[in-house]
Amino acid sequence: MDREAKQVKLREHLKELLHEYRIGVVVAPIGRDTFGLAAMEGISKIIRMNRLERFDLSAFFDQGVFSSSEAGKELARQHGVEQLCKVAVEQDSRVVGGLQLADLVAHTCATMLLERLGLVRKTVRAGDNSRYDPDMPIELGFELWATLRYQFLKGGLPRTVESNADMVVDVDGYCLHIAEGCTTEVRAAAAERFGKCYLGCIH
Repeated sequence: MDREAKQVKLREHLKELLHEYRIGVVVAPIGRDTFGLAAMEGISKIIRMNRLERFDLSAFFDQGVFSSSEAGKELARQHGVEQLCKVAVEQDSRVVGGLQLADLVAHTCATMLLERLGLVRKTVRAGDNSRYDPDMPIELGFELWATLRYQFLKGGLPRTVESNADMVVDVDGYCLHIAEGCTTEVRAAAAERFGKCYLGCIH
């Protein structure tokens, strides 16, 4: 979409909106049945670990995540998700705008994971106002991570901060769910990419 000015502008607007939200990540094998199960397990973990039960929450699932509406609702019942939040399955992203925002996050995180696995090798210009040489090449995964790193749900600030090296917080326990069935390689890459977050200066 880089040649479509309106699409580029819309995507930048969505990126700006992300600064108002927090992100959780579910990594699952390909397959409607396995992904639907992982989605329910993931949202349950994220809500409980971040103690979000006290809020009036709603979870919207895009079309095709489950084999049917009934299957999605049954999984919500089986995993107690309907007790943690309102559940809406088979939602249309053209109507529920938040799904488009979630799709942008999913695509961004997937690209970060694919790079960690060595399947995506791409660099981008540092650009103006980056505090680097504007023409300096930066790995795409790093650029994407730098954009989202503050938005990941995490375990608060480090207790002791003596240097930038101490500015690392746990994300795995609060933000990340890796489903059963993922390969050892995918599990390791996901943990490396999303398991911890560095909050110190990157310039």
